[in-house]
Amino acid sequence: MPSETAERFMRVWKDFERDGDPVPLAALFADDAEVLIPSPGGAVRGPQAAVQYGNAYRAAYREIHSDFTSVVEYEGRVVLEWDAWGASPDGRPITCKGVSILETADGRVRRFRTFTQAPATGIR
Repeated sequence: MPSETAERFMRVWKDFERDGDPVPLAALFADDAEVLIPSPGGAVRGPQAAVQYGNAYRAAYREIHSDFTSVVEYEGRVVLEWDAWGASPDGRPITCKGVSILETADGRVRRFRTFTQAPATGIR
């Protein structure tokens, strides 16, 4: 059974994908949290980093939905395996898989990294 922190993150992430509001997502991150952006620029810090990542993520898709397929937790780390599907900005269907790793303390995300398989288009 996932921890309360993992459950909250997954719920807030799905809400974020649906409505695009990054504020509840940012509230999950510690003031000095590190967010590793999977693009040039590397790591950024703090809740604003979650907003920056979230906005870039949402801009990459016309719509996107994720299902968390596996949750593994160990000593303050949460590994979330997920499948995502939706539409590219030009409307083509896309699917992708990935893993997100959260390092947590006191119910907040201290470090966030995500690794994504290149999206496949036209597949579902």
